Amino acid sequence: MADLQVGLILEEETAMVNKWSDIFLDSLNSSCVKCETINRVNGWRETAIISNRVCFVKSETYDASHKYYFLGVDPERLKESGDLVVICGGFKDSLKDIFLIPWQEFFQTISLGEAINTYKLPKVYYQYKFKVHDIGSD
Repeated sequence: MADLQVGLILEEETAMVNKWSDIFLDSLNSSCVKCETINRVNGWRETAIISNRVCFVKSETYDASHKYYFLGVDPERLKESGDLVVICGGFKDSLKDIFLIPWQEFFQTISLGEAINTYKLPKVYYQYKFKVHDIGSD
């Protein structure tokens, strides 16, 4: 009965908003895995401590027509340090994928690219933009 209730709660939360990382970390908390939010930006969880590991957390919705997740990361994040990058991806009304990537490798890799302005001028906001996709889908 408890499994059914958790499933119903997850479905209701997912239908309301696609904050996949919130759904994932809330499910970890309900499974007695210690999770603490350290930082939110515009309501989105960005940094959390999960089982004593500092994690950069991203929520992304799967683009089925292109078969990838399209992500952006603020260059300021490269100045920080931690243990893992947790990318939580969802599709329609379900949490679909969880990617765990070592922090150092993730940020070293994206820093090889060029941060681009993602806003229309005169506004300016630079991000590293990249795709996460299944290599078997090419």
